[in-house]
Amino acid sequence: MPRPPFRATTYHRYAASLFGIDGVILMGHKIVIPAAFQQSILNALHAVHQGLGAMCARAADSVFWPNITTDIARTRNQCAQCNRSSKVKRHTNTNQCHPS
Repeated sequence: MPRPPFRATTYHRYAASLFGIDGVILMGHKIVIPAAFQQSILNALHAVHQGLGAMCARAADSVFWPNITTDIARTRNQCAQCNRSSKVKRHTNTNQCHPS
């Protein structure tokens, strides 16, 4: 599903935490990822098929965009390889991720 273009209103609630350095927007120590690059980041986070918790942990260290946790869970849940190898019933519980 294509993402809408960048909208400043999407980030309004985070305004107090956003700042820029050399053209890169940061929220705290995390790089704010534009919508055009989010799928690439999701693919990189998921590349080793470590599961939802590990994907969230990797993301929490370095990247941010609104609803990232939901996007990570969707990416994991849509992976046939992960679903085949999972010993637990597939779920969409994002509580394994701590909101960033």
